[in-house]
Amino acid sequence: MRLSTGGRKFWRSVSRRSFVRAMDDTFGDNEDIKSLNKTTDAENEITLGRKIARILSRKTWYNPSAEKCRVDSTDNGDDAPPNLDKAWEYYERFILPRCFVQTSQKERGGKYVRAESGETENSTRLYPVWETPQEDMGDFGIGVGLYFSTLQFFAVVCFLAGCINIPNIVYLASDMYSNENVEQYRITEYISSLFLRGSAICTTYSWQLCPTCDKSDFQSFPSTDDRLAFVEQDDGTTLTFIKKHSCEVNDIFGALTLTTLIVIIASTLYFIHLQREKIEDFDEAEQTATDYSIQIKNPPIHVRDPDVWKQFFEENFDAQVVVCTVALNNEKLIEALVKRKQLCRNLQDLIPYDVTFDEKNLESMVNECTTVPLWKNVLCCGGTSGDDIYSSIQKLDEEIEELTSIHYNVTNVFVTFETEHEQRRILDALNAPLLRPDMVDERHKFNGVILQVSQPDEPSSIRWFDLYKSRKVGLIFRL
Repeated sequence: MRLSTGGRKFWRSVSRRSFVRAMDDTFGDNEDIKSLNKTTDAENEITLGRKIARILSRKTWYNPSAEKCRVDSTDNGDDAPPNLDKAWEYYERFILPRCFVQTSQKERGGKYVRAESGETENSTRLYPVWETPQEDMGDFGIGVGLYFSTLQFFAVVCFLAGCINIPNIVYLASDMYSNENVEQYRITEYISSLFLRGSAICTTYSWQLCPTCDKSDFQSFPSTDDRLAFVEQDDGTTLTFIKKHSCEVNDIFGALTLTTLIVIIASTLYFIHLQREKIEDFDEAEQTATDYSIQIKNPPIHVRDPDVWKQFFEENFDAQVVVCTVALNNEKLIEALVKRKQLCRNLQDLIPYDVTFDEKNLESMVNECTTVPLWKNVLCCGGTSGDDIYSSIQKLDEEIEELTSIHYNVTNVFVTFETEHEQRRILDALNAPLLRPDMVDERHKFNGVILQVSQPDEPSSIRWFDLYKSRKVGLIFRL
């Protein structure tokens, strides 16, 4: 979240001064940001977009500051023009995923080890596009690894299905299926028919008399009458003709189609089993907090003390609890706090760079705000004045004070243990069949209640504002 905020603030900057301030606001005195200017990326280790930007930045029609600041400029003063190459360097080192240059064989396979954003102590590089093995795709999340493994699996399945259907393709492309008279086609129709060869589309047809056909039979969706024709005779009667295709398939066609269907169904069933193994492989290859944690979905709504949960698991399961997080249904309070933080950031943007922002003394900060230009007020694009922002913060403070006095119920409890073995042992002990609750030991029940536990999702994928919602409400939202 902090990186994305820094990225937005950077691209909104219009000068070197704004860039420095954006970095200070986001990362403070982070040494990684200070060492950004000391790094030098090789030409073969940067993105194609950065290479193009280096070339275009020398043109005044693309970069009006080209005369004052070349790409290789060493001027680091506050009044220096914006350096696009430094912007690309920030993007590549803090936004894009990078790995260490020295490769090391990981425990469960893989070739590269992912580096943290802004790593400067050790040499890093961008992940190579063609050389990164599938085992390393789990570095970007289990979903990314599963996507590429799914793509690879079904690519093989589709290739096998195509090989099985080669006899059908040969038959469909032969004159036995569609015996065409090339001379009756115009050149455009002939070229179109060439692209249809090998497909099941039949291009050989004839008009047949159809006494029982009626125009109303062709009015249902999708309505079409291009296969229907009427001929009026001399005696006043009308004959109805219908376009009929004359292509026929043999018995081998049906047998091979059925075989292909069976292969695809069997492959899909095997894929489901294989996907579960892949999930375990990717999960074990990437050690995260979820590998050591459990989520309690039905905690007593009044047990808010984390020490109570810590004591329960340590005494009854002989496990060491490291962290315990109790989630409450205080989403309105959290939203108000987030909104207040955003308003403070908007107020800070109106203060000159050389003035230190003091969040505890907002009233004095309003006096330091610069005047919003008239054109911004007219166009309503960021034209909120400091007085208006301060007034909104005061109203929010009153709302937050009222919300903090409410007693909130517990919705979920997240418990993190010292080892992964303890987490799995507790999951096995508390996960009993739905129809056999007696299989859970009495001392493993919390005040006589069987806890519903599971391994939680990654913190970045949890919708923290929706933890208090029931499964029925969650299902409605998905629909």
